[in-house]
Amino acid sequence: MAVELIGFDHEVKWNEFEPKSPKVKPAEAAYIYAKFQVRYGYSYQDGGEGKHWVTWVRATATVEPESWVIQGMKDDELLRHEQGHFDIVALAMREAANLTSAITGTSADDLEAQKTAITEKFEKKMKAVSTRYDAQTDHSRKEAAQRRWLRSIRKAKKKKKKGTLSDLPD
Repeated sequence: MAVELIGFDHEVKWNEFEPKSPKVKPAEAAYIYAKFQVRYGYSYQDGGEGKHWVTWVRATATVEPESWVIQGMKDDELLRHEQGHFDIVALAMREAANLTSAITGTSADDLEAQKTAITEKFEKKMKAVSTRYDAQTDHSRKEAAQRRWLRSIRKAKKKKKKGTLSDLPD
């Protein structure tokens, strides 16, 4: 069965960020609000009661309008850092989509409950990894740590189904 990943290789651009006044002094110069969603279709036997299984999965990662950047702070390094955050979301999306593709159950409600549990698990894991990424890179200001994270993220994304959030630095 095919798992379709929409946005997995999306390249983040500054025009996806709302400019904020430099009078605002947050701890970071930019914030990307990215999220993922997993949808699926299923089939069943026995007239709807009995074995149900997922037949297709379509997952989407997006940059949301709540993303922002302080005016005058846009630079290539900061954009690469924000791309790292998006790619963490993309890795979580791929893991959730792949696990969703394998679920079976006794009813449509059972499938949905399992998919919801998978999605919630990876949203939580994604947030923890993103927080660790910011802490270790100091929001891109620690150049060596930033390079290490981006290498790890690229390597995990290239591993197709096998690259996961667990491949990223501790």
